[in-house]
Amino acid sequence: MSWIVEVLPEVVEDDLPAIEKSFKKALKSKRAAERAVQAAKEEIVARVGQLRSGPNQPQATPEPRPANAPDLALWKIRFRFKISELPQGTVNFCRVMYAVAEDIRTIVVIFVYTHAEYSTRPDDRELRRRLVAAHRRARKGRS
Repeated sequence: MSWIVEVLPEVVEDDLPAIEKSFKKALKSKRAAERAVQAAKEEIVARVGQLRSGPNQPQATPEPRPANAPDLALWKIRFRFKISELPQGTVNFCRVMYAVAEDIRTIVVIFVYTHAEYSTRPDDRELRRRLVAAHRRARKGRS
């Protein structure tokens, strides 16, 4: 049985443009930056598509709940993957965070980022906000 996978609008509107900006900073050539951005988008789409088979993906690790986050019957996971078009080091890792509502078999992608943007993880306030939005989005479609 497959899972429903949704993506918060912030991922498309905010996160992907931020990744593109960080790639342009990391790479001197405009063409190389464009190739890296395209490779990252293709990989993200492929990885998000794999979530339809369930939340337990290779290289996925649980993430701690942000401080003072409400218990929304969601659990949060992230996985990371390399973008081969980028120079070696942690900057070439892209991370995808998603929230899982197991009872309704729904996964909501809440954040996509690189190490260049966040050395550890996004701010807890933003994570809390996105988890609440993910909870609303997942439940809205099932009511």
